[in-house]
Amino acid sequence: MNKLITDNTEFYIWNDSGLIESEYLAIFCSEINKKSMFDFNLIKKDMYISLSLSNNYDLNVKFYDGGYVFFVEGKILNSILFLYEFDRYFDQNKEFYISPTQRLDEDTKFLFPRGIKIKDISNFLDKIFRNNDHSDELKKIFWESNRGSVSKLVTIENNKHN
Repeated sequence: MNKLITDNTEFYIWNDSGLIESEYLAIFCSEINKKSMFDFNLIKKDMYISLSLSNNYDLNVKFYDGGYVFFVEGKILNSILFLYEFDRYFDQNKEFYISPTQRLDEDTKFLFPRGIKIKDISNFLDKIFRNNDHSDELKKIFWESNRGSVSKLVTIENNKHN
């Protein structure tokens, strides 16, 4: 029996001029793995490098060999937090797009606004997915009785990544 996953999302991060040059892709993935708040398993396959959590449903990121497209899938909160981290690790002089489908379109609505806060990332994803799933997931976390989740998000945003 397949497990129904309702709090998951998936999207592509891409740029026509390339995100990471192929020869530096392994180094980039290794650096993200070292600096990330996540405890990733780094797996090298024939056509991509994968960063995934122990349970792939939680977060799985595939960095395809060409360095043009990355695929992110997992729990909504983890995907938002990964996008937040990626924005800080990725070259600030380059732009990138987010797409909910494999149809990669350089429409400006898909252009990721660099340096935004976690809440704004959820709103951006809502806009391109044409729903409220991402911001609703954050609201659900903020309204949980366990306030540790809220302070964790605030700590993440206040923490400066080098």
